[in-house]
Amino acid sequence: MTGFLGMVPTEVDALANALRRKADEVDQLTQSITGRLEGTSWAGADRTAFEQQWSGELANGLRQLSQTLRDTGEVAAANAQQQRDVSGS
Repeated sequence: MTGFLGMVPTEVDALANALRRKADEVDQLTQSITGRLEGTSWAGADRTAFEQQWSGELANGLRQLSQTLRDTGEVAAANAQQQRDVSGS
């Protein structure tokens, strides 16, 4: 694409949708692991430490990743719409 400047809005829309789907997958992964942990027969200090790390650091990191993917998808979708508005297509 030498000399191309701009975007193909439908391709950027597809990117935005892919980002949203990946955010949903991260949410599902987080919920799945949390559910599996809650259903695991495990007692003691190691479980407590693991649970604290999961709910404090790890799950929060995944939630932040999900939100970042979702936000990035929204930016991409808005950019595609702006391109359509400007180009009249």
